[in-house]
Amino acid sequence: MPIHECAIRIVFPCPDMQRIKRRKAEPVGSLEVVKELPHQLRRSAGVRLVPRISQHEEIRSGQPRLPARVQTGDQTHLWAESYETPLTDILKVQREIAERITGSLRLQLLPSQESRATEAHFDPEAYRKYLLGLNESRKGTHAGQKKAIQYFQDAIAIDPRDAHPYAALAEEYSASVPYYMGPKEARALIKPAVQKALEIDPNLASAHATMGDTALLMGWDWAAAKAEYDRALEINPNLPETHLGYEIYFATMGRYDEAIAHARQAFLIDPLAVETRTWTLWVNYFSGHLQDTVDEAKRTLELEPQAALPYALRAVASADLGHKDEAVRAAQNALRLGSDSGSVIATAASALARAGQPALARQALNQALELEKQHFVCRFLVGGVYLDLGETDQAYQSLEKAFLQRSS
Repeated sequence: MPIHECAIRIVFPCPDMQRIKRRKAEPVGSLEVVKELPHQLRRSAGVRLVPRISQHEEIRSGQPRLPARVQTGDQTHLWAESYETPLTDILKVQREIAERITGSLRLQLLPSQESRATEAHFDPEAYRKYLLGLNESRKGTHAGQKKAIQYFQDAIAIDPRDAHPYAALAEEYSASVPYYMGPKEARALIKPAVQKALEIDPNLASAHATMGDTALLMGWDWAAAKAEYDRALEINPNLPETHLGYEIYFATMGRYDEAIAHARQAFLIDPLAVETRTWTLWVNYFSGHLQDTVDEAKRTLELEPQAALPYALRAVASADLGHKDEAVRAAQNALRLGSDSGSVIATAASALARAGQPALARQALNQALELEKQHFVCRFLVGGVYLDLGETDQAYQSLEKAFLQRSS
């Protein structure tokens, strides 16, 4: 977390005060971050413009020297100091700088108050594991998910006092549904992780977003899901996971225009996240935007060519558009890359059936049913394959199982 972010969280612990408009400053020989305080705070505190925090690094005797200063927009000097420290302690120093800055500013800007943020701490190795987990999570592959879960568990083992790895772990379990894990199994894993995250930090937006996902996709409790997403948005309006949650929520309500608007907002915040785009593929498809589904699948595969689900949804949308050859090719790629996901296999089977390849569709369906003996397979998707093959009785039976599974 950058120094200016630490300072803002200490001085303004409540969410409203943390919603700070950002604008870029032109750096000249240093990194300068400019933040604009909320209007009501500037007026009540008598601060006309923002504090400016500048920092740069000089190497002396193998150690970085970190000057920091704070001044108002009219160039009034408020605080300045410099630090020399080993790189291994840089996160600790960052925190110290932020606390000393805010200690000077607090008397001038806000009445004295205790903040949970002052108790925050960093373990560099735990943070490294956490970042590695986030990197794997973004790939949208089963291998990436498994690695991400392990990295988050490692981070928790190293530093069990940090809420972020718990929240990320819960989110990863949630993202595995319905491709690699069933709703009931995932919910049992999500609950303790997200509760621990909120116990450590009740204002962690990502944990509230995951609570919303759990209520929506596994509990079918629309009101509870909306309340959690609202809370996450209040804490952090720029969290992609919150907009992703709203996207799924509004799509479930049949309000597709609002769903797609939130998807676009998530793309603007984090344009490289595959997970966000895979949900948008489903929303585009079920809302009847078939060409958009194909186009978005292509863009998603540019980000991660090894992701199986975009191929599967590209296949089924192409089949519905009448592009049968393209559908078959995409379905075959989905089957090749997603051989360990019954849900991906079932989606590809539907595409093959709609592309006029019932024998290949039947083969893929049997593959999914065989996989079901050991792993979760979404029965909603299996029911769709039976319908595409014209086997209505089996489709109804599968949909009844989907209801018991809480498949979404």
